[in-house]
Formats: sequence, structure tokens, C-alpha cells
Amino acid sequence: MKKSRTSAIRWKPAAAIGLMTTLVVHGSGLVRAQNPTGLIYSNQWLALGPFSLPGDFDCNAGDAALLKDYLAPASIELLAPKDGDEIEYDTAVAATTAYNGPTGPGGKPMWRPFDDGVDGIFTPDEDLDMNQDAINVGSPADYVTTFVVTYFEYLGVEPTELEMCVGSDDSVQVWIDTHLVHNHNDCRGRGMCQDNVPVTIPPGLHRIAMAVFERDGSFGGSLGFKDSDGNFITDASPDWTFLGTDPGGLAFPTAKFSVDVSSGFEPLTVQFDGSASTSPGGSITKYVWQFGDGEAAEGARVSHIYRKGSFYEARLYVTNNVKGTDATAQTINVTMSTEIVNWISADIGNPALPGAARQEGACIRVFAGGRAISETSDQFQFTYLEKTGDVVLTAQVEEALWKPGAVAGIMLRESLAPDSRFAFMNIQFFPGVAGIQYGLLTRKTPGVRALASRGKTELFGDHGYLRLERKGNEFISSTSPDGTTWTLLYSTIFSTMSPSLLAGLAVAAGDTETSRQSARINFCHLDFGATAAVFHRGDSDGNGQLQLTDAIRILGYLFLAESTPQCLDAADADNNGSVQLTDAVRILNVLFLGLGSIPDPGAPGETFGNKPCGPDPGADADHIGCTTYNSCGG
Repeated sequence: MKKSRTSAIRWKPAAAIGLMTTLVVHGSGLVRAQNPTGLIYSNQWLALGPFSLPGDFDCNAGDAALLKDYLAPASIELLAPKDGDEIEYDTAVAATTAYNGPTGPGGKPMWRPFDDGVDGIFTPDEDLDMNQDAINVGSPADYVTTFVVTYFEYLGVEPTELEMCVGSDDSVQVWIDTHLVHNHNDCRGRGMCQDNVPVTIPPGLHRIAMAVFERDGSFGGSLGFKDSDGNFITDASPDWTFLGTDPGGLAFPTAKFSVDVSSGFEPLTVQFDGSASTSPGGSITKYVWQFGDGEAAEGARVSHIYRKGSFYEARLYVTNNVKGTDATAQTINVTMSTEIVNWISADIGNPALPGAARQEGACIRVFAGGRAISETSDQFQFTYLEKTGDVVLTAQVEEALWKPGAVAGIMLRESLAPDSRFAFMNIQFFPGVAGIQYGLLTRKTPGVRALASRGKTELFGDHGYLRLERKGNEFISSTSPDGTTWTLLYSTIFSTMSPSLLAGLAVAAGDTETSRQSARINFCHLDFGATAAVFHRGDSDGNGQLQLTDAIRILGYLFLAESTPQCLDAADADNNGSVQLTDAVRILNVLFLGLGSIPDPGAPGETFGNKPCGPDPGADADHIGCTTYNSCGG
């Protein structure tokens, strides 16, 4: 059979060939083509069983309930049986209570061709009718389990990603070679592709083992593979040979490797050593590494550089001289180094992958692991500054490299405790949904589940802006496409909140033990509190009075290279969004000619002593900054 040289293989659906006995050559023997439609025919499986299950077996008990040694002291993981092979079986140590199938010459449980024929007449079928098989061997068909095995060879040159289609009545387990790839408890009737399970198949000879567990009623299952286009793989598919009950001399090696480091900062160089892999009764002929970042290598010992922070699953595939394969994997944790000025970077709730923040020009790139910001306790990366009193934090989300389950945004938080009170203006996206969903998430009592107020799903452009504002105990969230025109999303009031808060950038990657995710979010145009600052307009020297010295202060800044006024909004006497000669002229006209007035917050033509300070009431474009103003009157 011709070997493919492509790593991404696409198959076209094959026409059904019914019961034709087309022959293909494998080794020195002939094997009947036995998978014409995609679901592997029943006469191409070896069976072991049925075995009796204990009376308390519950097919709805949860996946973990099936993870028992049903064949003790034998183990299905390493068996590559052929017709007539016997196994050791001891009811004293097995999770099953009795063996009800035929025995071999040694009086032990025996692998045999699966039989769902009636009255000695066998018709190949895609469905494994285990009820009929149990009848044929004189076994009960309730509270039982049967194991079935079949073989195939994949002739591609690189591992390929497939979807395994499984049907069962009731619960089911599936192994590909030595690895349990599917474990599902469910009291259900049989259907087509009830479980669609992603699997990776390396080149070589392979065994499929399936166990179906039945409480009562119908009993059976089915299994096949689909390619990336959703088409079933059949006998006619390139690079595939289905071998039925012939193991082809298959014997499994055991893959094992070590690393010199399993975590560190990017770029991280890791030395991989797979020389501890073994192959009883044979020899390992090939070592293939997939590093989890899209790169691969071959050899017993290799070196690899991880250049970006993330979780990476490094996987080793070994092949022996009889085409048997095994694989094993380790997770490599690569993080980004923290390089920021003034800001503080902290991981909340001890994420598995440490987070970090990096200053990149006027932007901050936040790298994060972490499970979530929700429920009663949080786990995320927080890059923050401490702020007291009212505050406004604005940020542009310029870039987001993340996966579903991640969440990012700006947060005002009472402390670094995982169960602290907070308000979180956030964005996230969901599989199958176009656009980004805005939300305001709050925890108003420490240790209580966070509550979400989510907006409609909208397109969030490359330059979307978020704003979170505190006014006393009220928290207000807004969005903007350009940083100028703002739309109020949600506001909420806390019964109490500390005067001092941690204000900053929060990112959680949606990381779990099974997903192993990280996220990188780039925040730009960070701005603290232009709208929260209070001042007297025109008082450029900050002494609390509108005087000639204010005009002189502006002129010195503009023409004599004197220092920048600490409150530029106060120096912007005509409120046009910049400090210019016209501001000094405005002050002089008001003071000496009685012409015009100073826009709010100010006092036209008089001292500020009896006038309150206030925030800039103008458009956002007019806010040019107010770092310090200490002369607000009563």
C-alpha cells in the first residue's frame, strides 16, 4: 500500500461494498476487508466475557466508578490477544464477580471471535449485539460486562488527529493500545455516535479494546473513526488497513522520558531523554517527539526551546520492530518574566501556571494562567496599583491571545485574598458565538459567589476600550470603540467598600487540569482617573485663588520651559483640551477687563475660596490630566 507523505490527511467517503470479500495483503497472510462503511463489523472483534458485575453496579454513577480492575490479575492495557488466548482471572481480586464465557484448554477465560449470530447463522453487522452473544455462550445478559478487541494499521508518516465514534448500551470504556481514551457512565440505549472522542493515532499497528457494561435490558455497542471532515474511515481510505482479529505480531513497547527542567521563563530550553523506553521481546526503532508548540523532532535524546509562555504537552511516541507503538506525555510550564515599572504583578489563588506582566512601550502585556474569576474564590493574574477614594480606570484591549473560558478586563479589588470583594469590568468569548460578551462581575461579600451582569454579545474591535469607575460605593462600567464615545453598560452599589482599593488589569485563562490553558492580553491607553480628579479651573499654580500668578505660570510653562503644571485641566482655562496662550489671555481678561468667564469648575471673576472644587464636566477629549491638586475649598 502506498504511503502518504502528508501530515494532514483528508479522506473522501468510500462507497459501501456490502459483504464483498475483497482481499488486502498484510505481511505474509490475507486479511478480509472488514470495514466497508466505517463502523467496524461485529465479526472482526475478539470477545472476552461476559463477566458478572456486582449487584450495586450503577451505570449512572459517574465516570470514576468504572475505573476498576475488572480483569485482575490480568490487565486489558497491555494485552494484544489472538483467537484462543487465555488469561489469568481470580474473582477474589477482580472487580467483577464471575466469568460466564467459554474457557480454553487450560480452563481459563478465553478470547474468542465475537458471536452475535442466531442458530449458527452469522451475518456481519456494524452493531455488536452483546445480548445475543451472551445467549450464545449461556451467560446472563444483565449486570455484566464484555471486552472486545480488534486491530488496524495506520501507514501515515506522522500522528494524525481523528474523532472516534462510539455507541453503547449502557456504559463504555475504550482503549487505543495501552491508553484509556474514553470512560463514560450512562444508562442509555444504543445510538449512532453517541460519544465523539478526539484521539491521536501514530503510525504503526494498533489495538482497539472496548468494554461495554450493562445493568439490564439491551446490551451492545459500536465503534468507528471519522476524519477531520467528518467522513468515516473505511477499508478504502488511504493509509489504513483494518486487520480484524489478526494482531499481526503486535507487541507493545513502553514509552518513558525525562526532562532536565519542566518549568521556567521564556525562552526555556529543555533537554528530553527517551532512552528509558522499553520494548519487551523486541527493540525500539523510532522515537518521535511532539513538543506541543507545533514543532517536532526524532531521536532518543533531543533538545527544544520554548519561546513563548504557556502550558505545553510534550509527547513521545515510540515504535518497536513489530510496529507496536506507545506514547507518554509531560506538561512543560513556561511563563513570561515580569518587567514593569511602578505597577505590581501578583497571582491570586495560586494558579498552576504563574502569571506575569511586561511593559511594552505605553502598553502592558499580561500573561496569565488561572482557573477563573467567579464562584466563591478566584484564581488569576492581577497587575495593579493601589488607589484611594474615587477612581476611574480606562484601558484599551489591543490584542487578546486566548481560548474559550478565558476572561480579561479591569478590576477594582479590596485585597489580594482569593475571596475578596471586587468589581470587574470584563470581556470574554464563547465557542460558537460571534463577537465578545461584555460583563460586570461583582462579589459584594467576601467568600460569597460572584454575580454577573452580562451584556449582549457584540463585536469587540482591535481597539475596544473598557472603563470602570468608582464613585463612593457605586461602581460604573462603560465601553467605547474609540476611547471618546462611551456607552454605559452596568452600575451597581456596594453596601460597604474599603476607601483604599487595588485597581488594575485582571486576566484568567480558564485553565483546568484537563484544558491546561494560558492567555496573553495586551492593554494600552491606560488611564487613571482623569474624570475623577477635582480642581478649580484657571488655578494653574494650585494655590486656591484666581490671580495674575496663574497667567504667569502658564506663560512660563509655554515659553520659558518651566515645569508642567501638576493639574493641566486647571491650567486649561478656556477648556479646549490643551494648554495654550489663549488660557493665559482668558485669565487676564477675566481678572482685569471683566470679559468672559472661567468654565466650570471655576468662579468667573472672583476668588475660589467660597467655591467648591469639581470634576471636569466637559467631553472626554477635553480631559488632559490632573496629577495633583491640593487646594480644594469648602
